[in-house]
Amino acid sequence: MNERLCSGILAQGKLQFCQVFPLQFVTWDDFLYMRLAILLAALITATLSLSFVQAESASPQDNLDPALLYGGSTVPPDAPQPIQPPLRPAGRLQPMPLKHLPPARVAPVVKRPAPPPVPAPRFDPDAPPALSFAYPIPGGQINEGGQTIVWNTSGHIAQVRLTYSGEKCQLGGRPRGTFSGTVGKMKNEGKHIWAAPWLDAQNVKLRLVGYDAAGKELSFAEAEYEFLPAVCADKPDHCLVVSKARQRLWYLRGGRIKRMHLVSTAARGYTTPNMRPGSRGSRGAMGRVFSKAYAPVSRMYEVVMYYWLQITSSGSHGIHATSPPFYSRLGGPASHGCVRQHRADARILWQMVPVGTPVYIQ
Repeated sequence: MNERLCSGILAQGKLQFCQVFPLQFVTWDDFLYMRLAILLAALITATLSLSFVQAESASPQDNLDPALLYGGSTVPPDAPQPIQPPLRPAGRLQPMPLKHLPPARVAPVVKRPAPPPVPAPRFDPDAPPALSFAYPIPGGQINEGGQTIVWNTSGHIAQVRLTYSGEKCQLGGRPRGTFSGTVGKMKNEGKHIWAAPWLDAQNVKLRLVGYDAAGKELSFAEAEYEFLPAVCADKPDHCLVVSKARQRLWYLRGGRIKRMHLVSTAARGYTTPNMRPGSRGSRGAMGRVFSKAYAPVSRMYEVVMYYWLQITSSGSHGIHATSPPFYSRLGGPASHGCVRQHRADARILWQMVPVGTPVYIQ
């Protein structure tokens, strides 16, 4: 490299190392290799700095699977709802295939223990007039069908009148009215077997009024109970139950009913298959929640199925929210095979039910 060329490069600030090394030891090839080495070192330094900044700013949850954070769904429950495309009433339901998540471990299917023995009623004629429910214990369960009611009596109460009342199953969190009825007026024997009818309610209140021999009211007692329909009586402590005859859904956890919803199963010409854990059909395995998703899309109908709970291994059937125009049909068969719910009810159920929950439809 001649002195004139080196001086020109120094004037542009592009060969600062020439100030350190004597010019007679710097060749043009040396200049090119050293400049390439400087650029490579700068690139490596910038890459390492960026990686360090990203590692320092990362959240501990950044490396977690979103499906583990949201109970089997990759979308948080409070995520904004996408716009639902228009309905297309054509063909059978074929939802978009969903990525199957490994089933959650759930408690073994165990029948609830037998209720305690029915106690004998107690009478205390020397005490002031009073009545109190003894069986079932207030807050317990009243079973559809033959239910024994036991009460304790104080004072001279000759006759009693037993009535029931409550609120009907709500729809989307809104009341649908009340109901009431009379079990009967009878001699006070401290016990009565009530042929409890099916009640469209999750809870029922009993009222017992006592009278003397002349018909004068002396005392009364009230207690509220959970109503257990016959379709749920033989089911395990943790499961989903759908009655096609009643068009109702119940979610049981710990042997108690946590949710009761109005639903729509298949309309005429379509099928909602009966199922229980371990059952199989033309749609594959059935009888449990195989997966859940926030808003999958039916490819056949181009409809968003919010709060989807998949109940067949093939994804052909599920429990999901319906659209507002169809809320008035809930409580009657109206779907293409799936189990439809009010969106407000479906959102709550979707957040409560884990993958792997047993499903019974009958």
